[in-house]
Amino acid sequence: MKLTSLRIITANIKTLVRFFEQVTGSSAQWYTDDFAELVTGTATLAIGSTRTMSLFGENLITPASNNSVIIEFRVANVDEEFERIKDLIDNIVQEPTTMPWGNRSLLFRDPDGNLINFFTPVTVDAIKNSIKFLVQAGSNSKQIVEQLKKRIQPVVSLITLPSKMYKQKSLTGHGKAFYIGS
Repeated sequence: MKLTSLRIITANIKTLVRFFEQVTGSSAQWYTDDFAELVTGTATLAIGSTRTMSLFGENLITPASNNSVIIEFRVANVDEEFERIKDLIDNIVQEPTTMPWGNRSLLFRDPDGNLINFFTPVTVDAIKNSIKFLVQAGSNSKQIVEQLKKRIQPVVSLITLPSKMYKQKSLTGHGKAFYIGS
């Protein structure tokens, strides 16, 4: 089973789609006036108007009332993203902060009040877990090396990685890539 999308139901679809286009830097694919999708590399954020829910039944949702879900986006550099989007956001919950589990995190709310987290793995353990995720997701060695470069670049000034952490290993037989391991 693969999670393919998350759908937000809103009474203000144009405003919400425009907001997510601006903060993600992606263009939405509109299928109808009541439904659009923003496709990322790993999942799709679908946004539907309240009118779409009438096809499923009455009184199933209450838009702009989420109090238990965080929509998370892994980004290359959370500090750069914060600088890029801070003027677009009315409600910043937490400016970029390194969390105890090793991700640097920016928490904010979208126009409907949904909690959004932009994060970048910044500690060795968090980066290792991120690379494991990429391997499990079927990324090829070139994609993994590119993602590793993006993840390490923001924290080079924060940490010094011991040289024993790097080993060369062919991941796919198509050349060599660096990975972090013991």
